[in-house]
Amino acid sequence: MCPSCSKMCCRECITKWLTERKRECPYCRAPLHVHQLVNFRLMDDIYAELERLEQQRLSSPRASSSSGAGASNQRHYDYDASEQCALHEAPLHYFCVTCNESICSDCAMFENKHRDHNFERLNKVYERHVALIQHEIGLIQTRLSQLQAVHEGVEGNVRLLKQAAEQRRAELETFVQEVLERLNNQLKAKLAVLLGHKREVYKESQLLETILSELSGQIDRSVCPRTMLIKKTPELRQMLTEIHQKPVSSYYRAAVSASFASEIAPSWHTASLTLHNFAQLRVAEQVVYSEPLMVNGMKWRLKVYPNGLLMPPGFHISFLLFSSLSLSVYAIYPSLLPMFDFFDSSHLPSPVCQAMVWLGVRSCLCFWS
Repeated sequence: MCPSCSKMCCRECITKWLTERKRECPYCRAPLHVHQLVNFRLMDDIYAELERLEQQRLSSPRASSSSGAGASNQRHYDYDASEQCALHEAPLHYFCVTCNESICSDCAMFENKHRDHNFERLNKVYERHVALIQHEIGLIQTRLSQLQAVHEGVEGNVRLLKQAAEQRRAELETFVQEVLERLNNQLKAKLAVLLGHKREVYKESQLLETILSELSGQIDRSVCPRTMLIKKTPELRQMLTEIHQKPVSSYYRAAVSASFASEIAPSWHTASLTLHNFAQLRVAEQVVYSEPLMVNGMKWRLKVYPNGLLMPPGFHISFLLFSSLSLSVYAIYPSLLPMFDFFDSSHLPSPVCQAMVWLGVRSCLCFWS
């Protein structure tokens, strides 16, 4: 027994160590000589008692049945019978940090391959790796919950989109089939965006669940021994690092708008302007204004030039449709300007003149020959 750390060891082995390797304790590294070793006499009594108990167990009729039942439910934390040194057939209790492999005590003390290397208890190394994997499992679980929240948001967006589409469809039931078809096309396009996002989130969620299941199996010693887990840890960490490089925020998308363009045609607002004594108006070159026409808060007026404008006089009639508001945004309003001669309509090629009114310009000038 070492007088410094009270660690016990075989006298033959420790003598060989102190004489051939280093004059220090292999456990606490304190200076140690052979004559300083302390005999631990209690071990003789302990070995004798253990031998007696073993003989008593083997002679018991229930030994075979009880040992078989307990073996399946009991595990020894410090020693796993499936992990033995191939060279010495001894349990692997140490981990050589320099060689990155599990070794037994004989390898650590007598093998030249591990001379002057750094050793750690295998259990401590294993606990570190288990803690590391458990930390990664926590991160994966957090990421999975965040993705599930995104998935639920997408589902809610889909429901909202369908509700809005159904409401709009109810408003358009009285219209022609062509209008309903265009609405369905809008719905399909928006749902395609959401379903694509949904598939992306679902695919990532399935991948994370698979990885989570695999990682949980890796820390199960009945499936993956400690040495194998330690060797596979760098590969697993590299795989997890690649997964974490893509942030969860990249899966968030702007909600697809639930608004649909209405194709309900507005009703026409009409007004009439009668030009009395048209011939006299042409001679006097008077300008005639119509009464205001109010449409959705906008005031429209018709300005008529009986003798024409910007063309040789006497051959055309010009009229100007304008708004009293000056808008900064350009828009187009369709307008229909019918013209009738109550006395003789034979010289009018068409009773209707169509014009497009630019709101940004405030007016539209039309000519009639």
